[in-house]
Amino acid sequence: MKLMKLPKIQSRSKKSVLRPAMLDEYTTADLREIHTVVIFLKSVVDWTGYCKMTFTQSYDLCVAAGPALILAIYEARDMEPMDEKYLMWDSWADIPLFAGFFSRPLEKNWAAREVSAPPEGLAHLNYILETVPEDLDAYTQVGSATYPQQGSRLWTSATWEHLYLDPPDFLRGRLSFNRLETDTLNTFLGPHAWPTSIADLIASIYDDIELQPEFSDSKMEDALCGDCLGKLIREHLHLWLLRRKVDDGWVPPEDCWYGYDCNTQHATSKNHLCAPTK
Repeated sequence: MKLMKLPKIQSRSKKSVLRPAMLDEYTTADLREIHTVVIFLKSVVDWTGYCKMTFTQSYDLCVAAGPALILAIYEARDMEPMDEKYLMWDSWADIPLFAGFFSRPLEKNWAAREVSAPPEGLAHLNYILETVPEDLDAYTQVGSATYPQQGSRLWTSATWEHLYLDPPDFLRGRLSFNRLETDTLNTFLGPHAWPTSIADLIASIYDDIELQPEFSDSKMEDALCGDCLGKLIREHLHLWLLRRKVDDGWVPPEDCWYGYDCNTQHATSKNHLCAPTK
């Protein structure tokens, strides 16, 4: 994308004019790409440290400061680099300069050109890739090679650390209601189940657990959609937990007939990390 020269503006005090004027030098296709990049940058900020922004200007400040700040936030897994940027300002009265840093000028350009704004959801990603390379087009689904719906997000070992999930929710049957097992799982994963633990968990499922028949052809290098990856975790997490407990010295008692579907959950008197047999 070629940078354009900013047109001369008589009154430079009119800050609200500068950005729309600059963006107006780009084609509509370029503006849609800029819009998608801004959404991506904001999503990186949102993901980092599972932060919950209390006001939207925080996102705009990060974007206004530039990709270098967002990269620093990502690498630190912490919002401290952004806090340092806040110290640059004498008062909160300065911050409104950054409200809607890109969204507002883009809205003005959409309106001036009489074109619709990019759609909500993942469809806007289509403005970045016009075509998908053949070697990336197919993804692995349980039992077959197929194609995801347009806009589907694919997950590989390179992106597992970005997953949002609470591991106990992925235990089979009623195990997610069993405090003994969920507490043990959280202990093995760490007190907060940081994203790196999630990546290690999935890798360990592939490396250390015998995969269920429907996943027998699945490999760690495969790209899976969210549904298939969730199914992989759900089908094997209780087996992973059983393996970890045994490796930690636990001697399993007799298997419960109802396994992970048991309503009683006999605490330590029975093993529920198994499939029902009755």
